[in-house]
Amino acid sequence: MKPFFKSLRSLTAGDLMKQPVQTIPQEMSFAAAGSILQRDRISGAPVIDASGRCVGVISTTDFLGTAAKEHHEGPHCLEEPCFSEWQVDV
Repeated sequence: MKPFFKSLRSLTAGDLMKQPVQTIPQEMSFAAAGSILQRDRISGAPVIDASGRCVGVISTTDFLGTAAKEHHEGPHCLEEPCFSEWQVDV
């Protein structure tokens, strides 16, 4: 994020975005994409295809949604710490 001297109302997405832009290849695993977001301390990134074209966006919301789905469909952990597969760094 670059330093800025604009009022809050006049800021643009470009003023706030982290550069260089971190992209996620479309074929990258969910776990690896999560590791990149965590490593770079960002909440989302554009997903690109083999030609470099943006085909979507992956965000922390996607990870939370997956974790919630796993919680409702998978085993419930009540007494010991429980982690989703994408949270485990291997």
